[in-house]
Amino acid sequence: IPIFSLTQAANDNKQADIATSLIFAWPLEIKADGKERSEISVFVRDNNGRGLPEKEVSLSASTGDIQSTQSATDSQGKIVFYISSTTNGVA
Repeated sequence: IPIFSLTQAANDNKQADIATSLIFAWPLEIKADGKERSEISVFVRDNNGRGLPEKEVSLSASTGDIQSTQSATDSQGKIVFYISSTTNGVA
């Protein structure tokens, strides 16, 4: 009886891939009252779609204030930001 052994190569790819990384915001519209905020989730992934932990991410916006309670991606490659604004417009 033959014995087969399958092993998976270690993922040494630590480079983020823009094609597999994701960014989501919800809600898409908020009041410009400085109180309402939209949650922006960023998923940093490698070229195989695997989340990359401990990656620093920065966001900027044309209007509004962006805040984060994290300094880097979590174990799944996710980091969350929040945006609020007192100025009407698209950020």
